[in-house]
Amino acid sequence: MTSHHDTVSVLTGTIVYGIVKKSAKQQQHRQSMVIMGVHLKESQLSMVDWTGRYTLMVAGANAATIMPVLAWYHLHCEQSSDTLTTLATRLLTPSTSKHGRGTSSGGNGGPMTEDLPDYLMQLDLDLTCILTSQFHNLKVGLGAKGKRNGTQWPSLPETYQSLPPSQRPPLYVLSPTQLSAVQHAMTHRISVISGGEGTGKTFLASKLVQLLHQALVSAQCFQPILILTKNETTLDSILNQVIKQIPDLVRLGKILPETSNIAPRQVVKAAAPNPTDPNRKLSYKMERQLAILQGKIDALWRYRQQVIEADPSVMATTIPPHYSVALQYGYTQRMNMTVQPNKEYPLDEIWQLWMGPRSQQPQLQQEQKQRPSFGTTYQSLNRTDIQETGQQVPPIMEWDYYTDRRGWIEGSKLRVGNISLAEDWPFINSKPGSHVRMEMKNAWSSTVKPNQVWDLSQDEKWQLQQRIIDALVKVIDVHISGLLTQQVQAAKIVEEARLSKWTSICRFSRVVGVTADFAAAHAKVIESLWPRIIIMDEAQSILESIATPFVFGSRVQHVIMIGDAHARQRPQIHNSKLKGDPKHLDISLFERWRLGGGYITRLEEQWRMCSDIVGIHDSLATPEADRKLLITAPIAGENKGDQCTLSLEGLEERAYLLDYQVPTSSSSTTSSSEGEQGQDEMDPQARHIIHDREIRKADADEARFVAHLAFYLYQQRYKAKDITILTVSSAQKILINMALQELIRSSPSFGSCSTNNHLHHQGTQSHMIANVEMVDQYVGKESHFVILSLAMPCGQPIPEGNISLALSRARSGLYIVGRIPELQKTGWNSVVEYMKVRGICGPNLKLKCQKHPDQITHVENLYDFQHVKNGGCSQLCKTLLDCGHVCEETCHHLKHSDMLCQKECNRPRPTGCTHACPNKCNQCRNRCPPCDIMTKMERPCGHMLTGPCQKLPKWMQTKPCREQVVHVLPCGHEQKVECHRTSDPNIEQLVTCCEWVQKTLPCGHTVEHQCCYKPICTERCPERLDCGHPCPERRAVCTASCTKQLICGHFCTKGCANSDDHTDRCLEQCQYVCCHGYRCGRGCWKVCNMCMEPCPYNCEHLQCTQKCHEKCDRPPCNKHCSKTLDCGHACIGLCGEPCPPCKKCHPDITCSISLRTLAEFEDDELAYMLPECGCVFAVDSLDLYFKNQAKNGEHTAIKLWQCPSCQKPIYTALRYNMYIKTEIALVNQIKAQQEERRHEISQEEKTGIIQAMNEETKSGINNIVGGRWFVCENGHPYFIGDCGGATQISSCPHCGAVIGGLQHKVVESNRFYGEFDGSFQPAWPGQPQ
Repeated sequence: MTSHHDTVSVLTGTIVYGIVKKSAKQQQHRQSMVIMGVHLKESQLSMVDWTGRYTLMVAGANAATIMPVLAWYHLHCEQSSDTLTTLATRLLTPSTSKHGRGTSSGGNGGPMTEDLPDYLMQLDLDLTCILTSQFHNLKVGLGAKGKRNGTQWPSLPETYQSLPPSQRPPLYVLSPTQLSAVQHAMTHRISVISGGEGTGKTFLASKLVQLLHQALVSAQCFQPILILTKNETTLDSILNQVIKQIPDLVRLGKILPETSNIAPRQVVKAAAPNPTDPNRKLSYKMERQLAILQGKIDALWRYRQQVIEADPSVMATTIPPHYSVALQYGYTQRMNMTVQPNKEYPLDEIWQLWMGPRSQQPQLQQEQKQRPSFGTTYQSLNRTDIQETGQQVPPIMEWDYYTDRRGWIEGSKLRVGNISLAEDWPFINSKPGSHVRMEMKNAWSSTVKPNQVWDLSQDEKWQLQQRIIDALVKVIDVHISGLLTQQVQAAKIVEEARLSKWTSICRFSRVVGVTADFAAAHAKVIESLWPRIIIMDEAQSILESIATPFVFGSRVQHVIMIGDAHARQRPQIHNSKLKGDPKHLDISLFERWRLGGGYITRLEEQWRMCSDIVGIHDSLATPEADRKLLITAPIAGENKGDQCTLSLEGLEERAYLLDYQVPTSSSSTTSSSEGEQGQDEMDPQARHIIHDREIRKADADEARFVAHLAFYLYQQRYKAKDITILTVSSAQKILINMALQELIRSSPSFGSCSTNNHLHHQGTQSHMIANVEMVDQYVGKESHFVILSLAMPCGQPIPEGNISLALSRARSGLYIVGRIPELQKTGWNSVVEYMKVRGICGPNLKLKCQKHPDQITHVENLYDFQHVKNGGCSQLCKTLLDCGHVCEETCHHLKHSDMLCQKECNRPRPTGCTHACPNKCNQCRNRCPPCDIMTKMERPCGHMLTGPCQKLPKWMQTKPCREQVVHVLPCGHEQKVECHRTSDPNIEQLVTCCEWVQKTLPCGHTVEHQCCYKPICTERCPERLDCGHPCPERRAVCTASCTKQLICGHFCTKGCANSDDHTDRCLEQCQYVCCHGYRCGRGCWKVCNMCMEPCPYNCEHLQCTQKCHEKCDRPPCNKHCSKTLDCGHACIGLCGEPCPPCKKCHPDITCSISLRTLAEFEDDELAYMLPECGCVFAVDSLDLYFKNQAKNGEHTAIKLWQCPSCQKPIYTALRYNMYIKTEIALVNQIKAQQEERRHEISQEEKTGIIQAMNEETKSGINNIVGGRWFVCENGHPYFIGDCGGATQISSCPHCGAVIGGLQHKVVESNRFYGEFDGSFQPAWPGQPQ
């Protein structure tokens, strides 16, 4: 393209689209208009002359490909009514469109059906959602194709038409202009609706969504409705109003709290991996890969920081082997240590010694910045504003999911391998570690030889260290770069899968809600949804460049834009070069439509603000702006907001501008100059909260004034949620929150009230009084009472962009606090002038007492609120309280039942109490606390009782007098006793005489004893008992232990007193140990567990093939042991047996059988050591001992084998296991027999059992028919009751054998057991005998 100006400029670009349009006049002259879109490079954008004209020249090479496309497009436009062409043409050229202008389609009229979207043709819509509850199920039939006035909207039935207009019930929940907007939107492809603040635009948008959703369902259209808003709050307000009727909606954008109704319908939650997702395994795999890569990157970053800081634990791993040996050798020389072969010395300590103290090292290069802590990255992206764009980054995952993933990364704590030892470095399965070791070797060898490392100067050491650091950092950076590349590739796969799932979820949803910022960040996702309807709220704030790709979508048939044509604020664009003249890229489609003269339906009724506030808001409009906006009928003047405002209490005006004056002093005695000087001082409290700014005391006091005004409204019994403080400065918001916290903590205002006490219990939560918000962050919200603070504590200019927003948030009251001289220099001047004319502007605010209307208080600074500290006036209340005191608080509006009376309590005291109640009246309420004053009370005996006053009457009855008094006992002695015992008739039994007296006993001995006890002789009896023990008195009370040893090896536990009664069931733990050394786990009285392992008695000559508990099938081996002991001498033991001590090293060990020491043994004489006790014997002597003991000695009786020397039981001596196992088997047989005898039933027990089992037959015919006893095949008895015949089969509880039978006959393996109860025959014949 070339310019037509004197200076020729050539621009090259690409044609991206072309729209061919012919008017009727142009068709006659065979002319056409072509709208071309040209894509220029960014470098050429600054060269564009936006006011000039250009000639378009198409190059031949590109024309061959472009011209056929334009020819097809031209043919397509002529032969079809393509939706994209229609929408694009009308949006971009509204003034030339057929239906761009005209009157509203209200009433029963309608547009030509050619302007009706195709999917609405011939549809009947249920209008219940916009009808009042009195009327429902009314429908509207949208026009048939090709007919005019095909849409007839319902009207009131004829029965109501005859009534006067004021008595007619409303048919619609909408205002007249809202209804007109709905009718126009439902019958036009493009509908633009404009309304000021509070005119119900968001409510109208929700109703349009419900109607259009119904239309799509009826027309069986499966494309979604796309709701596009500028702010999150507006989007949430629309979705919250429709979610009950349209549950299948999806919201894209900021993550909402779980308490929100639409929280489950967020795409981030809906797209989270779940068990029903077919791609969950791949998703988990990729997410796991991302987490592992991130963990490796984190570990390398930490390792890199250690390298840069020259951490000795890391630097020591970079030392090559030859240098390591040299450093260790030098270390031992300097530490005066002996060099030990194959010993590793601590290299990190050697490195520190070699390098010297770190404090003397030069400043290391700080290439690594402090990395953010856990969670900071996500929070910085999701919860803070980006300074460059002012927008928030849209979230792509849930916070909980991110914390789990990050927590796994932090918890795994991957570590980089040791360079000198790692096979793969830096991690397992990484590159071989040889490459980094080679780099370290080169760094060392290029500087110094191994034998010279300790000769380097300090500077040379530092240079070598820096060379190592540089080389290692370079290697680390290569690895980090590789990991980042892998992470980007994996993240791309995950992101594509996530976006694909988002698209799938949104396509299967009827309504998709998204903010403009989120749509701009995910344009491809939004474009791929193929919406059929687009509804834009706050359209005046959405950039044309953001909305155009979606509005011009291939399947869009219906566009509705809702906004405020009166708004001054333009869409935000952060490249100042593109703003305003001549480029005008900071424009919205809404504004382009308005400037092009497109038809706009205007909302005129006010639903939010009361009339007093509406006037202030409308003062912003200039006559020129009004003329441009006045497209429909003039404003009707009806204000529906007046019908839902709260009654005004405590104030005279619903709107007021307070010209805040800096107070000269907090007291009347301080001079003016001193007050002004004090206000110029810095506020100490604000300095602690806002660290980076200096806040004057005057500015802090203005914030405190705003806080006091909010608290005053709260005292009028308005709820905290109905009071909002809006600021235009973040610093002012902080100061007001600080002031509210100070007010809650320390304000004496109504300190006796339980409500204020409740505030104190809540700590320092300022929202308990009012909400404090920034104006910019209060979009889409409202409050009954708004206090607008326009102070800028930091001296910045007052912002003018959101004046309309700030003035339109209040429903019932708006109070502006600012400094008029500063406001008059800004865009607020028109508001100031308007409020001056109306007389609602001044240096003080009038507060009117509810109870005393004649009391008016003027407040102009925070000190004036002392006159209305309780929210009323300065008069005393003087109302009689429930407690009987008079309320001495100043006038208030809270119930006296909530009052906390601060007077001293004077309620009647309990009987006997003469003390005054120490509490305040409010602390006692209905009952005073018990009196705890220590008091004395006289007892009937004359002694005094001391204790808490409230307990003394009860103690007088329950606590006896414990004073010590002298009492004469029957024995004549005097004894001190407690006073209460002297009146007890049983005192002789209760009190014992403790006097010591002497008495001669019948045995002749004299003993000294206490008078109350019978004496006994304590002299030892010279006689002895039959058992041989000294006589205590008689054998039956002998306390000596029994010397009887049981067969198990334990001793009798019944004592010597039972001479013929010994323990028959040893309850000790069994001491048996098998040949493997495994201990029996049973009690000593039970049969020992038998070891089923193969017998361990094996040597190189003989092997045993039996089980461990069985007797060995091999003889003892008599060969000499071939082993050499640790001392180097030959073993003197037997083959396969434990080696005894060396007779040369331990010559003094004595054999207790042959009574010889090892030194006296013959040279070829063998020794044997018992494993249990370690006693050593000559083999021949010990063999003879076992043989003789078994044949003629003690072991003719059953007894466990013991060591001949120490008498310790022997279990594991393999050479003698034949003797040992034989004896153990006999002991186990005796144990089993003892248990059988113990379980035998005596005749007396048997008789009792028979009587109990036959009890049921005693009422029969003389026991002829009745229960009978039988035994199983193993001889265990059992009883069959009733008739004595078997009717079922079971199993024996003792052995598990089959018992019982069928048809009154027991099984063949059982037999009749008549001898048990003396019966002669079974009850039923044919039983086995």
